[in-house]
Amino acid sequence: MINPRDAAIFSMYVAGYLALDASSYIYPVVPLGITPWNPSAGLSLFLLLTCGRRFWPAVLIAAVAADVVVRNATVNAPMLTTAAFITGCYVVAATFLQRSWKVSAPLESTRDLVIFFVVASAASGTVAVMFVGLYAAIGMVSMRDMPLDVLRYWVGDLNGILVLTPALFSIRKIGNIGFAIRKLVSPEIILQLLSIGAALGLILAFAGDYPYRSFYALFLPLIWISARWGLPGAAVAQVIIQLGLITCVQLADYHAATFVQLQWLMTGLCVTGLTIGAMSSHRARLELALLDRQAALNRAQQFASAGEMTSALAHQLNQPMTALNSYVGACQIMVGQPILDAARLRDLMAKIEGEVRRSSEVVARLRDFYRRGATNLCPIEAGRLVDNVIQVLHRNAQSADVEIVSRPGEWSRRLLVDTVQTENAIQNLLLNAIEAMEMAGSKTRRIETSISVTQTSVEIRIHDSGPGVSAEMMAELFEPFHTSKADGMGMGLAIARSLVRASGGDLWIEPAAAGGACFVMRLPAPTSSDVLRA
Repeated sequence: MINPRDAAIFSMYVAGYLALDASSYIYPVVPLGITPWNPSAGLSLFLLLTCGRRFWPAVLIAAVAADVVVRNATVNAPMLTTAAFITGCYVVAATFLQRSWKVSAPLESTRDLVIFFVVASAASGTVAVMFVGLYAAIGMVSMRDMPLDVLRYWVGDLNGILVLTPALFSIRKIGNIGFAIRKLVSPEIILQLLSIGAALGLILAFAGDYPYRSFYALFLPLIWISARWGLPGAAVAQVIIQLGLITCVQLADYHAATFVQLQWLMTGLCVTGLTIGAMSSHRARLELALLDRQAALNRAQQFASAGEMTSALAHQLNQPMTALNSYVGACQIMVGQPILDAARLRDLMAKIEGEVRRSSEVVARLRDFYRRGATNLCPIEAGRLVDNVIQVLHRNAQSADVEIVSRPGEWSRRLLVDTVQTENAIQNLLLNAIEAMEMAGSKTRRIETSISVTQTSVEIRIHDSGPGVSAEMMAELFEPFHTSKADGMGMGLAIARSLVRASGGDLWIEPAAAGGACFVMRLPAPTSSDVLRA
């Protein structure tokens, strides 16, 4: 029992087959009905590829019906034999194509297209040889005319497949027909259609008895369309060109041999257009995939930046929060004393206010840095930059019994940097040195800071007398989440380097002959115009 959907497909296919066969029945070889243009072969292959091999009876019935309706032939054994063989050949071709194509949507790659060309040529050639050979064997075709008749049948079926089957696949993929029709009125498509018309005009008007001499003008608009619109554009353009070519042939009343020559050239045109179209479509898919990959990478980078910002905030706010805790504790102790030292309490409150303001600046600057990479460059003396951090860490150094000394140098040299970010970087380096010497139990706990100047930069060195950095740790020292501390986050040096580089400088570690670790921070020395702009 045939379901209604299959019955509708069956009826539409047979009606379409008959309509195509009747409209393309030009320059026939009587009584065989061989024509140089047979689009019904393309329709049959499309049916078998999209609906399955179970529709082979429809192909058989349509082939017989076309002979009866279009050519007024009588049903006989040769007709049924050739119809059955034609059906069998295209069923085999469809089966081979379905098993050979590696994608769900056919003709989506140049590999699929090459397989399509080979199978279409083999199937149509086999059908042509069998069909003409059978009628030659029973005396309906002379052996002298057999090669030419085979050629006509082959080019007719092959072009029918190359022109119609890809076009039907392209139309099938279009989801919004109205949108596609609206795109057809674009200026570029109108120019492309006009260029096809101009090329056909050359064939019709200037070629005389040899229209194939002007046929090559059709390659230009087809290549343009194929490169611009991909495989769907190439497939639709081929249908337009073929219909236009048939119209020109009919208007000029060319000989059948001339039309066969034009159809052979049309085969080359189809192969060229579909190949360029497939390559263009493949490139477009790669570009879309690249855009999707870039969007996914951007989203991942945003998440990574958010995580890095969170870690940076936790790391950078740890010091001011610790200082605030100490200052608040000291205030509570002072308030509980019998005699209140107002001057010392005001000093502690001022320090609390300073740490709160510093915390707010850290949050704002890190937020701007990770959101936009923003920096707020301003001129400041290199020595003042270092002294500000030493004063903030004075209590930390004192509690760890660490001495911080400054060697003579170019302390008054001005820099153009983001002050908050650069101070945070210096603070990370000094705190790391203090904690390293305290954890290692170093007998001598000393940090030396020095400033030297080159022609284009200022170098700040921070050298401690701690245990130093092992050769194994050197390679990953500035990598995020790499730490030797049991409770460390491994973000300090990574953040420090990022902040220094945001101001146009760099940060690295260099061997220290006297032991310990020596970090070098290179910052750009501004020109006078830079200072004025800041």
